[in-house]
Amino acid sequence: MCVIYLLSQDVHVQKDHERLILLRGEEKVASVPLYEVHSVIATKSAHLTTPLLFSLMEREIPVFYVNGRGELLGTCGAEFLRLDHQLAQQEAFRDEPRRQAFVHDIVSQKITHQRALLQAYASRRKSETLATQAKKLKALLTSAAHASDEDALRGVEGTAARVYFSAFSEILGNKFTWKGRQQHPAREPVNALLNYGYAFLERDIRIAILGSGLDSRIGCFHTDSDRRDSLVYDLMEPYRPSVIDRFVLKLLNYGTLTPEQFEKTSRSCRLTEEARTIWCEKYEAFLEKPSKSFDGMSPRALIRKEIHAFAQRVFHRDDEKIA
Repeated sequence: MCVIYLLSQDVHVQKDHERLILLRGEEKVASVPLYEVHSVIATKSAHLTTPLLFSLMEREIPVFYVNGRGELLGTCGAEFLRLDHQLAQQEAFRDEPRRQAFVHDIVSQKITHQRALLQAYASRRKSETLATQAKKLKALLTSAAHASDEDALRGVEGTAARVYFSAFSEILGNKFTWKGRQQHPAREPVNALLNYGYAFLERDIRIAILGSGLDSRIGCFHTDSDRRDSLVYDLMEPYRPSVIDRFVLKLLNYGTLTPEQFEKTSRSCRLTEEARTIWCEKYEAFLEKPSKSFDGMSPRALIRKEIHAFAQRVFHRDDEKIA
């Protein structure tokens, strides 16, 4: 079974007998049997023909319409989420041992990716400082493995973040000022880029969660509330260092963005329009390019694959796979 993602402006989809045909401009880029389609995720710019929509509805294949942030706006053709999936997700996250196992994996993966990034720069720069910080993160992985509960895991995660971000000044050198991680509002370019990048990552995580059948409102690590899609923030954690931080540091160290491409006030710092244009172009290229760092897949494909695997653990459905 596969999820069809229609997120580009120039993608058109139509029905040809019992197949779904994807066109980019006049070029046919894919042809998928309808019986293999699990669901379709589309933005307002996607073009689906009426015959195709009717065929999808007849087969109870849902079409999910999302906005620019990846948030669900509406659905066509089937239930928004399967009740059995929602119940399984609630049960999985209410069961304390299972929930703690999920949280442990999220925290451990995040620290593993933080350590891998520091190790890569330590090797490239032959930096003892970065190597030392990477060793500290390795020790914190051991602490995470022996954490007694979720509060202890949160404490390990916080310590790891401090160790990790303290190494950024060594990675950045004298090109950009770094006084530590700030969230909102950012007051210097590196934090402004991180905040901007995490907003883009949030969209990709939302879409991957939707494609996997999980309910973004039901989380296991961050606090649930009616106004917070906690699972999105749970599953973002491992990809902050492996995708966004890696990408931001690459942009800055290669000189793709310079300090002059940021607007600063006494209270905040943000990207100029020129910088945002460069970001969008480079980000899409980075997210779609296969790389050894992402198991030979593109970062976006790996995110979707791993979140689907997470969903299988939640649903206990290891026999099905979504492309």
